[in-house]
Amino acid sequence: MHEKFRGAIKCQEPKTIDWEADSDDEILESALFNRSQQRGFFCSSMKNQDTKTNDGFYCDPDFTPNNAIGKEINGVKWQRPHEICEWWGYDPPKMYVDGGCQLDICQGNGLGDCWFLAALATVSLHKELLLRVCPDQSFDKDNGYTGKFKFNFYQYGKWVEVTIDDRLPTYCGDLVYTSSNAKNEFWSALIEKAYAKLYGNYENLNGGHSSEAMIDLTGGSVEYIEKIDKMDEEELYQLVKTAISEQGSLLTAAL
Repeated sequence: MHEKFRGAIKCQEPKTIDWEADSDDEILESALFNRSQQRGFFCSSMKNQDTKTNDGFYCDPDFTPNNAIGKEINGVKWQRPHEICEWWGYDPPKMYVDGGCQLDICQGNGLGDCWFLAALATVSLHKELLLRVCPDQSFDKDNGYTGKFKFNFYQYGKWVEVTIDDRLPTYCGDLVYTSSNAKNEFWSALIEKAYAKLYGNYENLNGGHSSEAMIDLTGGSVEYIEKIDKMDEEELYQLVKTAISEQGSLLTAAL
């Protein structure tokens, strides 16, 4: 079964770039802004203005609870990891518990982003790649915790930083979307939120290609292979063997 395609985006007339006047950062910002508009989400600015809630923690003004999910879900409460852990009596929150791995990625309900999570699981097998997109960050006030977290994705030929606050959608105290087997571990939930911000909102992650996510997470080139169910066992084995042992490639798959 092939993954469903996202809605087609109409091509627009090419815009002439004034290389003397426009910097690379301005061109990239314009491209990201246009994509978020095409995805049905208006981002007021790529450069966040710091704001704080009454408890003094950072609150992202460009990705508020009102627009982050992309659809109405009754009973959702936005909570920070330390609030979730206190509610259930878990150990204090951490970005990573015993390092990141594919078992830390448990898909939630109502969001078809397995294509992204499959790519993320592959990247998690390589610590240096995972830490590049999802740096280890502290939840301890004494170590600089403010409620602000930063992640890195590869977009339009360069790495860009995406900043979010750590408020996550919960229902009856449980995370609505991705969670970890370790109840006080939050790297997978937070990077999913950052990726949702990159694409406009959580709802825009419904349906996609793992090959697209692999580029966003690694900056590498991707070959998309279809109809592997039509290959005989020997052909499929040789394909996997060549990709891994001879080319040093990363492999991922999603239904």
